[in-house]
Amino acid sequence: MGRDSSIRQFYHINPKVYWHGNGKLIIDYIVIEDEVNRSVRQNPASPYLNYLESHINSMESIDTNNNLLYLYGKCEPVAGQLQIYKHTQNYLNTLTPPRKSITAVWLKNYNLIKHDNIRYNYQSRFLSEVNPDRIMVDIYPLVDNITWNNDMNSGESVQSRIDNMVHYFYHKLVTNIRDSINPDTEIFYVPQTLGMCSLLQVCGRTICHPKA
Repeated sequence: MGRDSSIRQFYHINPKVYWHGNGKLIIDYIVIEDEVNRSVRQNPASPYLNYLESHINSMESIDTNNNLLYLYGKCEPVAGQLQIYKHTQNYLNTLTPPRKSITAVWLKNYNLIKHDNIRYNYQSRFLSEVNPDRIMVDIYPLVDNITWNNDMNSGESVQSRIDNMVHYFYHKLVTNIRDSINPDTEIFYVPQTLGMCSLLQVCGRTICHPKA
């Protein structure tokens, strides 16, 4: 797995399939599951769920003013983490009282064009695989390499990025939820930006941190 614990993804996967040569073999996809997901998926008394409930009780014991509204899952989960998020959410809903889970979903691979010429939509995948009670979308339309409004035809101009990243995906998100099996899914928007700037450089088009 990746050395960066914030990523937690495989550098490569090399599965082996043994086939006796009888008939025609077609592999659609391969499911790889770790012991945590398998335990939570198969065992209602999973020790991981017991630990989760114990941790929740510990947090709530010091929340004397009822400030704890949501339990935040893995931030910006990648595809391999969606199933465990779903299992955790469903488990939290069975508690008394039910606990609310939430996480942020970003625009992973938003420039990828699929075989049907439709843009890949990671939010749609999150909705499909998790069936979440709520979805919080964080988008970074303004970063340090943008072109300000003096070049409206540039794909990196402010307006182009807002149209392609914010308007397009927000509209798709609302449409997907409206047509889904859970049209009451709550939507949270998280507009964000980031940039790089040092005290020794002239920022120019760079979006500077307020304390830079």
